[in-house]
Amino acid sequence: MGKVNLADVLNLGVEDRITLAQRIWDSIAADSDAVPLAAEQRAEIERRLGDHERYPSDEGVRDDTVVSRDPEVHGGDLVFAGTRVPVNNLIDYLKGGHPLD
Repeated sequence: MGKVNLADVLNLGVEDRITLAQRIWDSIAADSDAVPLAAEQRAEIERRLGDHERYPSDEGVRDDTVVSRDPEVHGGDLVFAGTRVPVNNLIDYLKGGHPLD
């Protein structure tokens, strides 16, 4: 591989740097089997892919997620994770001028 001057890359316009980053990422994704992963990393990827297949419109379900979305809970509205309390309730409360404390 030829050497790439980082200063030259950083001098590219934002759009060109984004395009370059996307092309680099796509090339890595195309050869993803070459990326070494520990068993726990592979398991986490499989878990996240399962979450995505289950809820494709959601941004993902994580253990540390504060909010979640489930078509079976409150019509698919965003709710605080582990509850049926809609996030919009808090937003409306704050818009009403009420403090958090």
